[in-house]
Amino acid sequence: MDHGAAHDLQQPHFNRALLTRSQLRWIYFLSLGTFWFLRRSAFAKHFVTNAALTVDGPGGTVEIPFHQVAEVRFYGLPLLGGWFSLTLQNGKRYYLTSFIERVDYVLDAIAIAQPTLVVSEKLEKFRRNAIVADHFYARMENSFANWSMLFAMQAALPLAITLAMGAKLAGDGFLNWTGAVDVLLIYISVVIISGIVSLAVWGSAEMFLMLQKSGELIANPLNPLRDLKWERRIKISTHLVHAILATVLAFAMWI
Repeated sequence: MDHGAAHDLQQPHFNRALLTRSQLRWIYFLSLGTFWFLRRSAFAKHFVTNAALTVDGPGGTVEIPFHQVAEVRFYGLPLLGGWFSLTLQNGKRYYLTSFIERVDYVLDAIAIAQPTLVVSEKLEKFRRNAIVADHFYARMENSFANWSMLFAMQAALPLAITLAMGAKLAGDGFLNWTGAVDVLLIYISVVIISGIVSLAVWGSAEMFLMLQKSGELIANPLNPLRDLKWERRIKISTHLVHAILATVLAFAMWI
């Protein structure tokens, strides 16, 4: 069990709100409602206390007393988190996902209320995946919130590459700058190349960070914090590699 969570849950009036990542709502929308069991978690507010979980969302407010939980089942995706279900003694079942920040507090509270329901090995594995996934989702939210950097890497960089290539092609007599259609086609192709490179480089960097954090948590489960300085260095390196690769591939295609 997380020692910090255990200490908090032993406080007589513990009450914590659990935030839900915005990506969960996007997943629900993009699934066109196929993932129906995520609807409540995606749009609800969650509050955990020593004795119960309160879910305030679509369909009203529901309280799940931990002493009434009859079964806990885990469903996980390596490095991407997962979800678990709580089946009550009356047969009702509720699903909670790792898109809910620190959802492992719910499992810790159940483990205190009913120690035989939550196997410690499964809990720690779920917690590790949930932490790694939460760091990934947090970095994703920060990246999409930085509109200036998105514009620079996905619009300004392709424009700079297009102008540089255009000057080279025009100097060699292969491009007439009055041909706006030709320049536009070059720019569109560079945007596509830059986008593919961006996804490949970003995905590789994220996989490295997730594997690294997973290894750290295996060695030391009590270190759930992000290394923001290290992540910033990786992000800068990612932008540099993206710019270099996109430029090289674009010139190789057109020059």
